[in-house]
Amino acid sequence: RALADLDFVETYAIGMRSVDERAADMAFPLDTAYVQVFPLPSGAHRVMLTMPITDITALLRDLPPDHFELPHVSEMRTHAFRVPMPPAVVDRLSPAVETHHLVVRVACIGDSLTACGYPKQLQALFDRAELRVVVRNFGVGGCTAQKFSDQPYWDEPKLEEARNWRPHFVVSTLGSNDAKQQNWDKAEAFVEDYAALCVEFLERMAPRPVIFLVAPPPVYVDGAFDIQQGVVRDEVQGAVARTAE
Repeated sequence: RALADLDFVETYAIGMRSVDERAADMAFPLDTAYVQVFPLPSGAHRVMLTMPITDITALLRDLPPDHFELPHVSEMRTHAFRVPMPPAVVDRLSPAVETHHLVVRVACIGDSLTACGYPKQLQALFDRAELRVVVRNFGVGGCTAQKFSDQPYWDEPKLEEARNWRPHFVVSTLGSNDAKQQNWDKAEAFVEDYAALCVEFLERMAPRPVIFLVAPPPVYVDGAFDIQQGVVRDEVQGAVARTAE
């Protein structure tokens, strides 16, 4: 199924044995990396690698990002070895696999400020500092903190996905779309619903995360995307601060 979804034109493998031979007996030389290349109709190529995680992490650092669309290591499938092996062999193959889950998880929730914005840059900053932090984007364009609005974040599958990921930190940028004329009633309703959304993470998860509420930026053109400039400036920003308190 995975290969059928690629819509590839042809495939070829680079390695000590062909794909069919490996599939037949599932024998992998312990120090070998396999590469499968899938030419796509667009002219691009999709590359699938099987190799120790430390090696592939080093490889990703060396590949030029202007020629490759590079995934973060957190997006890869990792498998710990479950068969008896000498410790030295396990360390050589994949010393980080068993502890690969021991990273700090940062969930970014919110509207288009998140969905189209900063999480990728935030991940790059952590990577540059060589910190074991994984940032995931759970933003949905146009969504609101209020339950009774044109697009509540409450109704989005991303909310459940973020909770199930069990983040250690949650960064939220909600509030801008709440300031639309059809959504905004009074600040008290906004604070109540936004606080209840925070409780979805604080009271129903373990570990209990730390939540950062980001006040929406100013709206420089009144009515842009139907957002009321004065409501953001005079009401929403203060309401976000009260929610955090």
